[in-house]
Amino acid sequence: MACDLQITYGGIAMKMDTKVVRLSEEQAFGLFGCKRALVGFAGPTAGWGKFHEWLSGMHKKAPKLGGTELIALTDRGIMSAHNINTWMPIKDKHSAIGSGMQFAIAAMEAGCSPKEAVKIAIKRDPTSGMGVKNYEL
Repeated sequence: MACDLQITYGGIAMKMDTKVVRLSEEQAFGLFGCKRALVGFAGPTAGWGKFHEWLSGMHKKAPKLGGTELIALTDRGIMSAHNINTWMPIKDKHSAIGSGMQFAIAAMEAGCSPKEAVKIAIKRDPTSGMGVKNYEL
């Protein structure tokens, strides 16, 4: 899994340290019935903050994410969600979320690694950028 580091807040582009979190084995089992999972986000950062708070136990009830998209790479496959309680399996070999997703998916279909695909998306999408981080499950 790879991501760019740019977020846009109120029309201003800013760099974020990461858009991906590695779940504990307990969290991964609770959400996906697996041992390992990475979860990334695109869209409103408020939803990502709510997701983090929920993971840390601050909320018992899963919060509404307000348009935030989530994608998970698990040891059972790729999952996607707009709602923490409703994850959909992705049957394709490659997937992406966010404004540069079409460029990234096309690059991966052409044989690029996820990191290379994000670099290509950054070249083509004006709201992607500020670096790339790569994650291994």
